[in-house]
Amino acid sequence: MVLVYSESIATILLEMKQGRVDASVNSGGSLDYQNQTEGNAYIKIGNPLYKPMGGLAFLNENMQLGLALKNALDGLIADGTYVQLLRKWKISVDDTAIGEASINAGPDPAEH
Repeated sequence: MVLVYSESIATILLEMKQGRVDASVNSGGSLDYQNQTEGNAYIKIGNPLYKPMGGLAFLNENMQLGLALKNALDGLIADGTYVQLLRKWKISVDDTAIGEASINAGPDPAEH
């Protein structure tokens, strides 16, 4: 069995189709998306090892924009829109949903 790590899910999935790789570790959200576009070609085994972190980038000197983005995302989470969007795009809520937004994966800078 060949198991590899790559920074590109596209490369890994191509290598699996070519028979060069037998399995890989991917994030649940990206695998959900690939299964939508490729007719459920892949099977998930087990539960996620971790929840992937993603985000919106802004310059440090524009913290006001960062806080506005964080507050907007917190609003989408609070009113249920965030989960609705995950479900609309068939992305696993259990694998990817977050409970609150953060800046640099830490406490809210406005609280300090």
